Amino acid sequence: MRDYEHAIRHLNQLLADLFVLHTKLHRYRWYIKGTNFFTLTDFFYDFCKEVAQDIDEIGVFILTIDGQPFATMETFLEHATLKEAQADDTETEIIDQLIADLQMLDKQITSFVPSEQEKSVVHLFYQLRTKYNKRKWMLQTYQTYHH
Repeated sequence: MRDYEHAIRHLNQLLADLFVLHTKLHRYRWYIKGTNFFTLTDFFYDFCKEVAQDIDEIGVFILTIDGQPFATMETFLEHATLKEAQADDTETEIIDQLIADLQMLDKQITSFVPSEQEKSVVHLFYQLRTKYNKRKWMLQTYQTYHH
């Protein structure tokens, strides 16, 4: 585990933030209103499922490198840098917040500098970064045409 200590800390931080993001997406799907309801409900549903899969993949990856993934809501909230959603978020606020969250995740992912032993983690981070940057681009494009 000592060889992967830095990676495990970084992955657990990402795991905490993804749990917050997952909960936000679930909430946004329930609370979205307006003319774009159907479009955004489907987007949030798909994105929420994708994040749930990533959470599992990261947790299992941590286990395979002899780490212990965070596994309680208290721990997730204690370590998360993303903030929980607000009850009165409008469509514009939701989209803006998701873009900001994805920018935060991108900074978090790109800040990981692996040791020689941790090179296997780089592929996982690259996959996640590619996926979340695509989602960010989709939201930014949506935002451009719906503001």
